[in-house]
Amino acid sequence: MTIASNKSRHITYLIPAVLLCAVLLVGGSGCIHPCLALAEEICECEGTEAEREACKRQAQRDFEQARGVDTDAARDLCGELLNRCDCAYIDTEQGKRDCGLARIW
Repeated sequence: MTIASNKSRHITYLIPAVLLCAVLLVGGSGCIHPCLALAEEICECEGTEAEREACKRQAQRDFEQARGVDTDAARDLCGELLNRCDCAYIDTEQGKRDCGLARIW
């Protein structure tokens, strides 16, 4: 087997991996921290596009400032909340708990 054919084979394996990554990036799955994803999900509950965009910018700034305190526990909790958070119920007591907005103490 020649060097050219080895290179061709590697590119053949690389293309599906790049496509998969592109799909994940577009879909947002696995490419964004769960706590930032949760904040962005909560921002989607804002009434207007301008409010949603302002909320997302603020969430990004807050997330970048808090990056040093990132823990596995925070990732796990945000991931769980992300699965439960729903704008349709965010104004209810249960909805606030499901989105991590309720005080628990």
